[in-house]
Amino acid sequence: MSPVDLQFVAVAALAGFTQTVAGFGFMLVASTLGALVVPVSEIVPLALPMSMMSSSWVAFDQRRLIDKRLLGYVILPAMAVGAAVGFVLSGVLPADFMRKLLGVLVLGFVAMRVLRRGRVPSAWPAWLRSGVIVIAGVVQGLFGTGGPLLVLAMEGSRLPPQIFRATLISVWALMNSALVTALFIDGRYDMTVVMRIAQAIPALALGVWAGQRLHARLSPKRFQASVYVMLTAAALSLLL
Repeated sequence: MSPVDLQFVAVAALAGFTQTVAGFGFMLVASTLGALVVPVSEIVPLALPMSMMSSSWVAFDQRRLIDKRLLGYVILPAMAVGAAVGFVLSGVLPADFMRKLLGVLVLGFVAMRVLRRGRVPSAWPAWLRSGVIVIAGVVQGLFGTGGPLLVLAMEGSRLPPQIFRATLISVWALMNSALVTALFIDGRYDMTVVMRIAQAIPALALGVWAGQRLHARLSPKRFQASVYVMLTAAALSLLL
């Protein structure tokens, strides 16, 4: 394997570990750290299939908990519109601009989580919620990281935690499947990309296994704080 391949393998392992321990962050970690290794336009096709596989498995396993009305009538239409716009933009925006935009978005996510910690979320008006979901779709189409904005828009919905989690995971399963299909049709999966994904899957499995073994021994708050510090450093590197 080349140095770039080895670096991406390490990123995949860390992303899987983070997702398993913290319950979030696969695409955030994979896209942000991966963009330090390869261009953003290359890291998204690499990371999305792995995120698609993990989210699809969980969504199928928890399919009975999904709020299908909320998914089909509120979230998916707005996300689909935004993702289509983001996908088109991903093919035309300059690489340096994409890199800096990802850095700004990641810093915004970290700031949002820190500032909103401990607050009880309130429901948003339908028009504002739909607008933010569309923007989340744009970010999903660009970087595969629309999750934080979607959670922000939906966390005042008062859904039981299990239904909330299952519904959002089903969004990632469906949206990522659609994006991977679009990327394939667009010709972004050559043998180099396919080989890197194949090489990274065992590392992803190792990261998930390590996360399962260690998550009970780690403080969730301290680990999340460590993830935020790591993402902040990586985002600043993208900007500078």
